Amino acid sequence: MDRQWRSDGALTAAVLLIGFGWALLGPPEQRALDPLGALLMVAAILPLAVARIAAMPVLVAHTVIAAAYHASDYPHKALIPATMVALFAAARYGNRRRTVLVVLVIAPLVVGGIAIFSQSWENVWLQGFGAIGWILVACVAGEATHLQEAYLAAVVDRAERAERFRDEEASRQVTEERLRIARDMHDLLAHTITVIQIQSGVAAHLLTEGKAEPATVLGALDTIADACVDARAELAATVDVLRSRVAEPQAPPPSLARIPALTEPVEAAGIAVTLDSTGQVRALAPTVEMVGYRIVQEALTNVVKHSGATEVRVELDYLTDRLIVRVADNGRGTGGATTGFGITGMIERAAAIGGRVRTGGADTGFTVTAELPVTGRPLAAVRRNAEFAGAGS
Repeated sequence: MDRQWRSDGALTAAVLLIGFGWALLGPPEQRALDPLGALLMVAAILPLAVARIAAMPVLVAHTVIAAAYHASDYPHKALIPATMVALFAAARYGNRRRTVLVVLVIAPLVVGGIAIFSQSWENVWLQGFGAIGWILVACVAGEATHLQEAYLAAVVDRAERAERFRDEEASRQVTEERLRIARDMHDLLAHTITVIQIQSGVAAHLLTEGKAEPATVLGALDTIADACVDARAELAATVDVLRSRVAEPQAPPPSLARIPALTEPVEAAGIAVTLDSTGQVRALAPTVEMVGYRIVQEALTNVVKHSGATEVRVELDYLTDRLIVRVADNGRGTGGATTGFGITGMIERAAAIGGRVRTGGADTGFTVTAELPVTGRPLAAVRRNAEFAGAGS
């Protein structure tokens, strides 16, 4: 701001020097500049210093004082630069409508003044057209500068808004990625740790009671070992993605075709699992496949940890526009409900793709129902998913 005021002051001083230089050194065509003329010239030029904040009042004041100056027949050309600057400022710091109004008012006044105070030997028409031309030049230059400054301001504003949007988008993506990783880690570790807990409990019980059959104990230990291998592989894949600059798939993503593999540790815990699919079974969008898989995984984990159930039923209902995932057990129902991140994670996963999750239970039995929007693909993709599932299991 100080720099702008210094530049305005320097411009006003330059116009003042030009005016006095022309009046004192120019050809003696009009009345010589006396103290009154000098005072009028200073009064007409000094307001230009504040034209940036009061362009129209400055133009009006300059016009009134300049009219008195010219009427006194002082050197007319000495005040032309100041008039040009006043007109330029009015157009630069105003709007287009006001600029047009200025031209329509000032031009007739200037032409009328020339007609009244011109000498008989002067060409009034030529001087009038010349004056109108200079008025238009000053106003057009001011309007062009105004448009250029407005354009630059708009460019800067767009750049700043784009930068803010990029920062906000980056922050949002980081938050979403943290939540996604937290959900994946919870689903993976909760499922694996539950399997290990159940199987180690079975082995410990058999050893404590003295009923340890080698085959049973070895089966429990093998299940624990397999769960540890699977957990380590998935954790390694997750860490590799986090450490690499570009995320590269390390293994086939979770899919509905791999749900049978989730039931094995549940059945090993003594819970009978029934799988059922209805509707037109088909491969869905990868995000839908992954969300459905994770919801079933978390629901089965909760069944093993909290329900005390002996049976659980997993249903996949493929409708035209959505997939219904339902996991129902015959356990303690609401009496076995606990607080934690599992159900919250299921709700967040479903909401992320436009779906929803409902949970409910009674004295016996608890049900998790998810509705997920779907997009079908050719049946060949189903076979590919099945092949992946067979390879993974």
